[in-house]
Amino acid sequence: MQPQATLHVERVMGTAVRFDFRSGVAPAALDEAVEFLHWVDRTFSVHRDDSAIRRIGRGDLALDDAPPVVGSVIARCEELRSGTDGWFDHRPDDGPYPIDPSGYVKGWSIDEAAAILRDAGGDGFCISAGGDVVMSGEPQAGSPWKVGIRHPQRVDSTVAVVTVPDGAVATSGRYERGEHIWPRSRTETKLISATVIGPNLGTADALATALLAGNGASTAWMRAFPGYEILLVDCEFGVRHTGGVMLADRRGHGGGGPPPPFNNAIYQSVAAGSDAAPVGLYLWDKRSSVADGVINPFVDVAIDMTNQHHGRLVQGNKTVGHVTIDAPAGADVYGVTGGPSFLGTAAVSGLDVGILVTTFSTDPDVTGDYTITFRMNNGNTQELFVTAE
Repeated sequence: MQPQATLHVERVMGTAVRFDFRSGVAPAALDEAVEFLHWVDRTFSVHRDDSAIRRIGRGDLALDDAPPVVGSVIARCEELRSGTDGWFDHRPDDGPYPIDPSGYVKGWSIDEAAAILRDAGGDGFCISAGGDVVMSGEPQAGSPWKVGIRHPQRVDSTVAVVTVPDGAVATSGRYERGEHIWPRSRTETKLISATVIGPNLGTADALATALLAGNGASTAWMRAFPGYEILLVDCEFGVRHTGGVMLADRRGHGGGGPPPPFNNAIYQSVAAGSDAAPVGLYLWDKRSSVADGVINPFVDVAIDMTNQHHGRLVQGNKTVGHVTIDAPAGADVYGVTGGPSFLGTAAVSGLDVGILVTTFSTDPDVTGDYTITFRMNNGNTQELFVTAE
């Protein structure tokens, strides 16, 4: 007999924390986890005048006199501030609070609550709080958890669904309470949502905060956080993600007709003069339908560059797409190679598609960001972002 599923929702930290158990739970463990979250709220909330973090910010309480965990949290925030080149900042110069660790604390506290449940033998559960989710085990045998990335403007829609075998997902956007993202300049908004997937929710929470604050700036600092993947939504609702993100599906598209525009992006950082890791492009024609499971793949497609900035994806004498390269100023020796394509299996859909493996080389004398865009005639766009350091 399957254990009875249990659902508990707790209002705390200014949001609804949802506990979803698929294999049962010890009531005492759930009570302990819930009480811990309320203690975190009383201790770290910047919205409570009597919280330890507000008292420290006002100078009413010395850090050494606060509960020891407060010092540990602040120390981790300092590490994350340094590791993200300051894009995560718990001591913003222009924020309303002298100390605001909100961008780390919510995720960290959910991690700690999950640890309480695991220590009590819990498995097969999910805890979600706003844009933060931590998963343990599986909802059912052989089936990993799937997490929808909320559409920034349509509350009943998702921009993508990711598969997470066991780990954490954190999203920072313009739609969750607790504005703790302080942009350094009044530049035009480029990103409206940043999601990080990884083993630790507190770290993922802070990295998502940093990515959104960076507003499309270079993410080379992410190399300091191995095991974490990113998914970004831009102001036109285009989705870009690193290669390790496992997409379960893409919502909001009906069956029939051509595949939806497929905006897939991979971010890499290399030493100037080095080649980026090879990237496989998915190729199919206009008559295909991902929703219906019918794919007409392109094979024998190659890259034909007209000049360093522009080229074509060609199948025989037929142009099936285009290639554009934006390079940093001063770069002269760079280029993309690839082809011909072959029949393979798409990780996104599990269906047979044409796959074109491409390699990008960088100028040995220039550092900066390259953007390589592959745009099929059917609207599918795949991008490679390479930072040469």
